[in-house]
Amino acid sequence: MAEASGAPKRWSICVVTPTKNRHKLIQRLYESLALQTDTDFTWLVVDDGGSDATLPWLQSQVESAPFPVNILVNHTNRGKCSCLNRAFAHLEADFYLVVDSDDRLLPDAIEIVRTKLARVYEDRSIGAIFFGYLGHDALPIGLPSDNRDIVMYRSEMDGSRGKYDGCVGYTSSVVSTLRYPEFEAETYVGDTVLQLLMEPTYKILFAGDVIGVAEYQLDGLTAAGRALRLRNPLGMMCYARLCAATAVTTKQRVKYRISYWAYEKVQCRPPSAAELEALRPQPPAGVYKTCGRLLAAYWQSRATT
Repeated sequence: MAEASGAPKRWSICVVTPTKNRHKLIQRLYESLALQTDTDFTWLVVDDGGSDATLPWLQSQVESAPFPVNILVNHTNRGKCSCLNRAFAHLEADFYLVVDSDDRLLPDAIEIVRTKLARVYEDRSIGAIFFGYLGHDALPIGLPSDNRDIVMYRSEMDGSRGKYDGCVGYTSSVVSTLRYPEFEAETYVGDTVLQLLMEPTYKILFAGDVIGVAEYQLDGLTAAGRALRLRNPLGMMCYARLCAATAVTTKQRVKYRISYWAYEKVQCRPPSAAELEALRPQPPAGVYKTCGRLLAAYWQSRATT
């Protein structure tokens, strides 16, 4: 879009939603998008090998939606992060806001996102914005305690304030150079992997704003827990390696070094040469590897009881 001389740039926003067999839930998300006070955005949905009515319903909304709707289809399930990689490569935008299909946005969400973008594009050290959500109890999750914007690395946030949950969006400068690692026959890599890969080049603006509601599903990634992680050991090795490398506390470094070797023990196949690049450099072995072997045995014993 051409801008009048002296006029501020109007940042292009793409809402990205990976989904699989979430027909009713994605209708609810669509309704929340249609109610936005700012509908100047594109919705890009990746149907990840689904078999329900999601795809035909989405196709039926293309002409009537108050914003452009783009649909990508995976004929087999590839996982959320692979879907995000495909979405980032498909459509050019200034900012990609990742909204899961079981979430819904508050009416002023896009308006809030746009107000934050001006700051982000003035400070090129910021590569992502993280927004808070309300949980099922209507209480905020994933907000700085004082509700003020904070700029820091993801590892610093995890080390100082614990795990941070909510809604994240990435700038074009990040997704044009970085992607989630993908592993053959695996469908899961932790969401925060891309945020850790951004370090030390980019920090994250942790916004003190709530823009949506998260309603975790019984069949979702959060509920899948350890069983999901054990089915995707290479992806978890990648996650653990990055966490160990960026951890700001000794406790975290020890935890993730042990986790790396635990998942290395349960992997079913050696990684390919290309996959090995995402797993290097390995954390130290020694006592961490020994403890990892014991932890893997414990996980496997729990899985069979």
